[in-house]
Amino acid sequence: MTARITRLTARQLQVVALGWQGLTHEQIGRRLGIATDTSNKHAWQAYERMGLGLGVCGDSRTILAVRLWRECAARSGGTGASGPG
Repeated sequence: MTARITRLTARQLQVVALGWQGLTHEQIGRRLGIATDTSNKHAWQAYERMGLGLGVCGDSRTILAVRLWRECAARSGGTGASGPG
């Protein structure tokens, strides 16, 4: 799994990071100057690339955040406490 984060585009990482901070797709869109639907599309593409897929049960943002957290921890050799960049 440690290579999965590298599959994300820069925009997908931005959208995921803002979502991790609790912003809605509407808020993310305003902040990045993109449409709400585009924000949602980037998020779902990130979920797909991280291996979550559209049929995942539960809160996809939480699941993605945990996977990114673990990956950052593995890369840094620490706990991942600082989150994904």
